[in-house]
Formats: sequence, C-alpha cells, structure tokens
Amino acid sequence: MKDMKARKFRRSALRKEKRREYAAEMARLSPAERLRVGLEFSDFCLMLAAAGQKARAQGPPSESRLGA
Repeated sequence: MKDMKARKFRRSALRKEKRREYAAEMARLSPAERLRVGLEFSDFCLMLAAAGQKARAQGPPSESRLGA
C-alpha cells in the first residue's frame, strides 16, 4: 500500500512539473503562436475522435487484430 501511495505522489509531482513547463513554454510564445498551437491541438483532438468513432463502428477487436 505504501508503494502505491509513493507512485501516486511521484505521478502527481511529475504532472505538476509538466504543467509548469508547459505554462512557461506557452508564456514565451506570441499570441499568434499560442493560437496556432491551440488550433493544431484542436485538429489533433478531432482526428483522434474520428479514429475512435471509426474503431467503435468496426466493432470489438478480434483476436487476429490484437496479435494473439
């Protein structure tokens, strides 16, 4: 149990560190660059959602697709 709490703390600390790094990186960008990054992320999310819908439409994964 103690090990699980330690891992959770490390992951939490890593997430906080990454958020600070991302915020610092975004602060260095101009407003136009921040907009471009946001649009690229939005496009990526739409592409990911479309891929998920396509996968769900194809049904549950078969064993042959899983490589089993």
